[in-house]
Amino acid sequence: MMIDETLFGSSELRESYELCEALTRQFHAPMWRATELLPAPVHPHMHAVNGFVLRTDTIADRDGTAAEREQRLARWYSATREGLRSGASDHPVLRAFVDTVWRWDLDRTVIEELLGTLEADCVNPPVFETFQDRRRYLRGAGGTTVELWFPLLGVRDPEMLAMASLLGEAAQVVDNFEDMPEDLAAGRCYLPRADLRALGLEVDDLVHGERPGALAELVRMQLGRWNPLVKQAAPMTGMVKPEYQPFLHLLALGIHLQCDETALRQERIFTQGIEPLVAAGGAPRRAVWPHVEVDVVPEHVAVIMDGNRRWALEQGQPAFRGHQAGQWSAMRLVNAALRMGVRHLTLYAFSTENWNRSQDELDALFETMGDAIARGRSGCTTWG
Repeated sequence: MMIDETLFGSSELRESYELCEALTRQFHAPMWRATELLPAPVHPHMHAVNGFVLRTDTIADRDGTAAEREQRLARWYSATREGLRSGASDHPVLRAFVDTVWRWDLDRTVIEELLGTLEADCVNPPVFETFQDRRRYLRGAGGTTVELWFPLLGVRDPEMLAMASLLGEAAQVVDNFEDMPEDLAAGRCYLPRADLRALGLEVDDLVHGERPGALAELVRMQLGRWNPLVKQAAPMTGMVKPEYQPFLHLLALGIHLQCDETALRQERIFTQGIEPLVAAGGAPRRAVWPHVEVDVVPEHVAVIMDGNRRWALEQGQPAFRGHQAGQWSAMRLVNAALRMGVRHLTLYAFSTENWNRSQDELDALFETMGDAIARGRSGCTTWG
């Protein structure tokens, strides 16, 4: 993406923003693709935040001994803090990030929380005794990043920022599962030790994929904690202005799909990990998952999409939130059908009884369905 130099005052600053975009596209393709759904003026600043986080994470995680990484990280943090204090930096990534922080008045305490979490992760391999211990890490590594995004989306309300943090925590869990084999090989296990002990597991069992039954149960335990984070964050995707909603809907759907993929792979996650949903050039279609326990895969499956309204009422939410949740469920069903090798999928999403709803609810329902069809068409085509 070419950036208008007149908006940023100098060719150096424009090039810094373009470098951040290039880093995001290379090292976090799903985020780069999602950012394309935002209004164009927001793109450079979103890339600046993500470019900074990626650069910081690379310094903390890769190349050299732990002592060398710690020294590099200390120099990076010093340069970051000086840039945030002065409003300028000579480093090309920091230059764009500092400019974004100053332009949008991003919360410096959230940045410090992010830096502190990554520093602790760099100095010592992670050891979390309980899920609550892990939650503090998920907040510091993932929740902070998403909270920094939200002023770019016009949101500063504390309650919405807390929900945004939950989305970031769920996304960080995705990242941990995607990198699981690499992290385990490097001596990094982000799962609560209490969960391992409860199943009689050691970290070495995860590394070697031994005791598959216990490992599969360990995955189910983690999913049982991961799903509530996603559910709590979900309403926030419809609470921003319409022009920002496709971005958040795509992120939430991606988290759901990777959650489903983790449930499908079970114990294999420790030795195989999960590939990201998309690459910079497009979303690779995953092959049909081999399921030896099934003799015949049906050619056609039909599903009645019922209960969205009841679910919303049980959650104390308006009916249209249930219809939005049904939209995600429909996309997850499409993905599941592809992974299982089901060639034809029919979804019954509207019954004659629905005509008895209020006009406002019917309007919201048809708007949600139309939006889902338009938004999901390209994704379905990409997935095959």
